[in-house]
Amino acid sequence: MSQPKRSRQQLFGQSARGTTKTDVSVHFDTVVKEASHNWDGLAKELGFNRNEIRNIKSDVPDQDRRCREVLWKWKNKYGREATLQVLQEALVNIEEGDTAQALEEGAGPSNAVQEEGPRGGSTLDDPKPHHQDSAGPGAGGNWEASADEDDGKINVMVKTCDEEFWDKIMNEKDPYRMDSKPRGYALILNNKNFTSLPYRGGSAVDLSNITSLFQGLSFETHVLEDKKAQEIKGEVLAFSQRKEHRQKDCCVVVLMSHGEEGVIFGSDDVPVQLDDIFSMFDNKNCPRLKGKPKLFFIQACRGLKVDKGVPVDEADGPGPDVKVNLKSEMRSFLHLPEDESDGPEVQPTRTEMLCGYATQLGYKSFRNIENGSWFIQAITKVFMEHAKDKSVTEMMPKVINDVSKRTASCPGYPHHGGKEEAEFLYKLHKPLYFFPGVE
Repeated sequence: MSQPKRSRQQLFGQSARGTTKTDVSVHFDTVVKEASHNWDGLAKELGFNRNEIRNIKSDVPDQDRRCREVLWKWKNKYGREATLQVLQEALVNIEEGDTAQALEEGAGPSNAVQEEGPRGGSTLDDPKPHHQDSAGPGAGGNWEASADEDDGKINVMVKTCDEEFWDKIMNEKDPYRMDSKPRGYALILNNKNFTSLPYRGGSAVDLSNITSLFQGLSFETHVLEDKKAQEIKGEVLAFSQRKEHRQKDCCVVVLMSHGEEGVIFGSDDVPVQLDDIFSMFDNKNCPRLKGKPKLFFIQACRGLKVDKGVPVDEADGPGPDVKVNLKSEMRSFLHLPEDESDGPEVQPTRTEMLCGYATQLGYKSFRNIENGSWFIQAITKVFMEHAKDKSVTEMMPKVINDVSKRTASCPGYPHHGGKEEAEFLYKLHKPLYFFPGVE
């Protein structure tokens, strides 16, 4: 993709300096609304080649989303060179002069808030747009925020463990065995295109990050993209029944999609119960992984509430009983009984499981359109840095801390100031270390 040539003449009397003061992405919603019917012509004018246009047409289901994909790819590639002037010239060249004029007159965030479907808009010079991974009422009110504590693109390089540390842990802590080649299999689902739910911009970055991470941790990765609900169930079930699990030491499942309480959504907008997924890996249904750690990471909303946080020095009431909520979730996740049984002792159905959630039950999670979700970014950064000498249960609090420090800054949007508190539940009988680099 090569940036189109720009004429020296300034469109509509605007100076070159004036076109770069406001980020061009504030106008994307107007372009999508008015010119998506000619998205491929716009793509050509913005420098996309025939293969790139063909790939977008194949990967993205409708013209509005294709247009938005073109605009964001163009902006991400050219950065500050992706100016309003260039966009206006491209629109004029495809006979969309009225739309180009509308951009000059300031269409942007204030209009975008009123539109249905994925939404754009930011008023800062360095926007970092965000979406919610929610599919409930108001999901059409997807939003994009600007400027949080995002770290930008991650160069995924896993630091390796030395043999001295491995010897020390093996002698002192009796950890789970973790020396098979590969360590195990990692199933990674990323749904970004849906029948009617909003497109999950930035999720491709999450997919790249988390895949590279687990490959660096010596897992063999298996990627699923844009799967319908029944396809998800079938693919995950087949994965859980792989005979090769018997020779491996661990198993990882990463699910990234829209979600609500207790479910994620297929690309056909049909919910999949997370409990059904967990059950596929329990001791009854997956005996090949019995006694081995099984890790689940869920990047999805778990409700409709937005956490706005509280001042750190303010506590006027008891607030929600987080311990009680977590205890209830733990019982549900691990199928723990409420009372002790007087019958013969048996092994619980669900053991050696850990589940990391992007957010707490009832709340939304956040995703940066350019750099991926807060949760997957945090897992990637923390694990690649600390897996060399920290256990998984030592790293997860670091992930939670990283996520909790971020704040969505989107003035004028209802989710301005949004926070996120990741959490993890586990029933591991031993310390779990990945020992990256140890053969």
